[in-house]
Amino acid sequence: IITRLKNHSQHIQTVRGKAWIAAVDLGSIATHVVINRSLTMKPKMRLEAHDPFGITHMLAILSSEKDKLKLVIKNFDEDKTSNYFEHWDGIPLELLTDLFLGIPQIPAKSKVTQTDIDSFTLSTNSQEQQYFLEWPMGEEAVISGFLLKKQKIKIGAQFSKFEHENGILLPKEIKISDHSQFEIRIRWQEREINVNVPSASFIIPENL
Repeated sequence: IITRLKNHSQHIQTVRGKAWIAAVDLGSIATHVVINRSLTMKPKMRLEAHDPFGITHMLAILSSEKDKLKLVIKNFDEDKTSNYFEHWDGIPLELLTDLFLGIPQIPAKSKVTQTDIDSFTLSTNSQEQQYFLEWPMGEEAVISGFLLKKQKIKIGAQFSKFEHENGILLPKEIKISDHSQFEIRIRWQEREINVNVPSASFIIPENL
């Protein structure tokens, strides 16, 4: 199933949809999501949450600034702006869009070692990743993954409730954690894949 996810992910260039997202700095709210991952090392994402009356409560934009990834989060309720470069509380920004979509990170030229019947490890010279499979058949699968470096867990991710969207297998529910107090929970409500996404969506407003 991880191989299928990896193969399917190569066909995903853009995504537009709605998701319920709960996270530090973002709150817990229904969010409009726009993603462009056509450039591997320069992914772009826009998260915007507003209520039925059209009032915007949160805006987050992942874009590049001087060839470096930057994440800006504006909480309008608290009038607070947070800026992150390269990492968001330990999560590398270049992985953020794939983690939000529920795409496992499989390093190129990694060595695969089976840990036991339900888990395996992917390792390279710089990092180790371990994945555990629960209910490893079909759409009821649950995949738990850990990105490890020098045996210290950096990021944990869990993907569940898989479904096919335009022939592409993706999970509806995602949990990302750094095993401290930082955690992101995502529950996708709808997704459109490979649709037209205006580049203006990822421009960071000067007044943020």
